[in-house]
Amino acid sequence: MEKIRDAKPPRGIEKALFKLPNFFYNLGLGSIMGSRFVQLTHTGRKSGKVYKTVVEVVNYDPDQRKIFVASGFRHQSDWYKNIIKTPQIKLNFRGTQYEAAVREQDQADSEKVLLNYTHHHPLAMKELARFMGYEIDGSDQDVRLLAHELPLIEAKLN
Repeated sequence: MEKIRDAKPPRGIEKALFKLPNFFYNLGLGSIMGSRFVQLTHTGRKSGKVYKTVVEVVNYDPDQRKIFVASGFRHQSDWYKNIIKTPQIKLNFRGTQYEAAVREQDQADSEKVLLNYTHHHPLAMKELARFMGYEIDGSDQDVRLLAHELPLIEAKLN
């Protein structure tokens, strides 16, 4: 794994483009995003305001009713900081609303989830790494190293 740049959360027009998927969810069209994305509804850690953020699903375990998402901007993402402070959130997943409790995964669990994601979506994993400012070769070793940089969140659906 090689660091190729410092990734920072988007600002300006780029931030507006990142918020575009919320438009579909807010119109009740979240189901068109399939199971690869989820809309999180969370509370601002300072303001107390309600925010909505669409993130990519890294893994969905229907038997355990768990959704795993990654913070591509690591600990810098506002949504990540918010849900760590207030771990009770709402989710819109495949057009259905859920309440959920979230927690950050430990290192061993993060590695397992990311390895599974890589084996099912190798190109998407490489793009996620590039988005974060890293170049990976897709090997298990690189994915394990990336897991040290990428906070992984588990949302348990109620």
